[in-house]
Amino acid sequence: TSTPKFYEGVEVRERAVGESISAIAVPVKPADFATYEVLAAYLTSPLSELSQSISSASFEKYSQAGLFSLYVKGEASAVASSIKKVVSALKGGVNLSSATGYAATKLALANESAVIASEIDVANVKDFKLGKFNYVALGDVHNLPYADEL
Repeated sequence: TSTPKFYEGVEVRERAVGESISAIAVPVKPADFATYEVLAAYLTSPLSELSQSISSASFEKYSQAGLFSLYVKGEASAVASSIKKVVSALKGGVNLSSATGYAATKLALANESAVIASEIDVANVKDFKLGKFNYVALGDVHNLPYADEL
């Protein structure tokens, strides 16, 4: 099989009625699976000050690549403020060492019901700093930031 292509820096904006959503997504190489596994667990846990601003964060693993995604939902001005706060914090760097035990426990519980157990060792994950990402704005896009404003 060939190595998958990774796309970063893509932005999509779509007007829609109802709740507004801003999302970021990062394609992940297998060597970085442990970091993104811990990051997804950390961002939605009480360990993170950002957890109240984030609607969901997840990390999907595939054989040759992974996808980390983070969503902020709600009223457009609140979404705009929250996504800016979250991206700014992630670009500034986050110490994940306090979340490795939490992430390991979540992985162990998921492995109990998984068809194929995940063999990711998260013990050595320390820091994370957000680089390039893809961005989606949906809803009241006039009040949601552009990717270059994050």
